[in-house]
Amino acid sequence: MPTLCPAITSEIRTAPATDPPTAALSVTRGTAPPRRILIAEDDADILNVLQAALRFRGYLPHGVPDGEAAWTALAAENYDLPISDYRMPRLSGLGLLRRLRENANAVPVIILSGELPLDDDPFRRLLAPGIMLSKPASLQELFAAISRLLVPPRAAAAG
Repeated sequence: MPTLCPAITSEIRTAPATDPPTAALSVTRGTAPPRRILIAEDDADILNVLQAALRFRGYLPHGVPDGEAAWTALAAENYDLPISDYRMPRLSGLGLLRRLRENANAVPVIILSGELPLDDDPFRRLLAPGIMLSKPASLQELFAAISRLLVPPRAAAAG
């Protein structure tokens, strides 16, 4: 567990288990493998903490340093959910989102940033069915967003 951010490390350890993530439910019930989450974040400290938090909650996170690396990873493998910073070098989170939608990929995406275009309707339409979270977002907010976007496999098949 990284010791870079003691407050976040404490939050990881004490996060309430009242609404466990889909991945933890799937692993516990044996119905599906853990959900794979791609994280695109250019701040290495934040990336390390997010990966540790997701791993702790039962997900299989894979981190990359920018949107271009995320695009390459998404082209090579299947991920249940990308989480991307909005502003990154090489390819921004918005650029990544545009590429996904231009290629008819409707995967839900979580965009994190301190400067989100909250009043930008075209951005909101592009993001759908994803979620925007403003930094600094708590891990509880992040886990809630993940739970909303990742439908358990059995529920997805039935709906």
